[in-house]
Amino acid sequence: MLLIIIFNFVPCINANSSFFNSQNKTKIKLADYETLKQEWLATQPKMKRYDIPVLSKESIHEILKYFNIETSTYGLNKKPTYNSYANNSLIWYFKNPPAGLICVFFKARQNPFKEQYPQACDKYTLDDFLKYEIAIEEAFVFWDANKQPTQTNVNITFVKQNIYASDNKEKAINEYLIKNKIIKEPKLTKLGCYNATPTTGLVVPLPSINYTTYEKDNEIKNWLLQAQKEYNHKTSSKEIQFPRFWNDKPFTYKIVPKIDFYKTGFRESGSGYRAYSEMIERNTIQGESIQKAPGKYYCTPSIDMHKIRYDTYGVGLVFSEPVSELEPPQQQQIEAIYFDDGIRFFPESSQTYTIKDLLKLSNGAKNIYLFSFTTKKRIKEIKLPDAIDPYQAIRDWKRENNLYTFPPLVQEDDYVERSENRDAGFEITSPAYKKISIPYLIKLVKHTFETTDCCYYLVCKNDTLQLQLAKQYRDAYAEWFKQCYIKAGGSYSAGEIRDKFGRSSRDIYNEEGKECRYYYVTNTFIDDWFVNGSYCSGSNNTFNNFYDTTPPPKKPQELNIN
Repeated sequence: MLLIIIFNFVPCINANSSFFNSQNKTKIKLADYETLKQEWLATQPKMKRYDIPVLSKESIHEILKYFNIETSTYGLNKKPTYNSYANNSLIWYFKNPPAGLICVFFKARQNPFKEQYPQACDKYTLDDFLKYEIAIEEAFVFWDANKQPTQTNVNITFVKQNIYASDNKEKAINEYLIKNKIIKEPKLTKLGCYNATPTTGLVVPLPSINYTTYEKDNEIKNWLLQAQKEYNHKTSSKEIQFPRFWNDKPFTYKIVPKIDFYKTGFRESGSGYRAYSEMIERNTIQGESIQKAPGKYYCTPSIDMHKIRYDTYGVGLVFSEPVSELEPPQQQQIEAIYFDDGIRFFPESSQTYTIKDLLKLSNGAKNIYLFSFTTKKRIKEIKLPDAIDPYQAIRDWKRENNLYTFPPLVQEDDYVERSENRDAGFEITSPAYKKISIPYLIKLVKHTFETTDCCYYLVCKNDTLQLQLAKQYRDAYAEWFKQCYIKAGGSYSAGEIRDKFGRSSRDIYNEEGKECRYYYVTNTFIDDWFVNGSYCSGSNNTFNNFYDTTPPPKKPQELNIN
């Protein structure tokens, strides 16, 4: 056996190696070459092997790039390949490669023995290379996911979270993962992304994920049981209006009238049947669905067959996709995916991937968490201070709070008014009883509208201000009645009337604010005077109205009932 004697003053292999520097310089170590390699290797990290199934060979470049390894996927369409020591080109072929193997990238381990793993086409198997731990630090073994057995011991958890529209979804994802002890510290999280490795954030863009095919999604299965492509509707009516029909994707439809062939007069011959078919085709109606929301499409078919002069006995409805009168369940959009282990990259493609594809890319993950959100809007009930004009007060509030335009305004309903009649009237008991009515209206206005994150219920009324305004008007009106020159039901002599209104004609006013006339006529011997056309004479003149030289206070416009 070859022996190597190492003295502290004779660096035979590499004097700068930490392994050799750690030896006691005062001793002489006697060892064989293989033993030295094994002892050195024992001080190094174990070789890491990553088995990585991929759906597309293009993903290999992205995965290696993630580990700061630049390589090319050129030539991967041939036999499984590997790279030579400290070289990034995947050009060497394996001997007897296992089924499904695409390629292997070996990350070289620098060692003081200058050991390298071999390179030659069709000479070494994968197992042969994995024995060269001294020369290989990491082995990235890429497999065709479609040719590998699907990993079955993976739990897929749908995390459906109900949050407010104003809440932070990224924060909600981290809170769930931390609360359930899946991670210890928050990760950088972007919506529409997944994590490539368990140590990285959810930052890699996510392709479309179709999980409605998941076997446990009973809601989808129950809806599909209701759906069908054809409906036959028998009726003698010429005008038919159908209910809404729904599907989770766009569709087209035909309404085919059913015409009684034997009442058309067509002969039972080739030409007769052709004419009959052409008539049905001319009267067939075609249409397409309307999108209400993502994953919700509908149509409302109708037909008027009055122009068909022959007897009809119904129609047939034919759809391009199975439809149902029930709305399809709302599809939950997957907004983030977290894998608790393994490495994976989805191919950059517009293709839609399924749950089975997720399993193929689990790559050692034991748990996969799919995050979706149902957002609800906060409800804000706001009672505005009383305002003379509740409508204007609501509009002003929306404008002041920047909620008047789209967006953030999403939808608004009409203003709803509830009114109540009030009366601030009073009674006069002397000289005669008279009830004075002051009707006015109390308004309560409600307005509902939605923004991107809230539902607002605004209420504004005018009762306090209306009551205050009515009281002020009532007091002023009552004061006018007290100081009137002439009061309804009172008895006045002609002289008293002349003393009050004077010896010249003038305008006077009654309690309704109507302009009346006091006429004074000067004669040679005896003058005459009139109050609103009533001749004044003697000592007992009575009136049904109140009269004064000043008009009563004008009723505020806000108290008027239109």
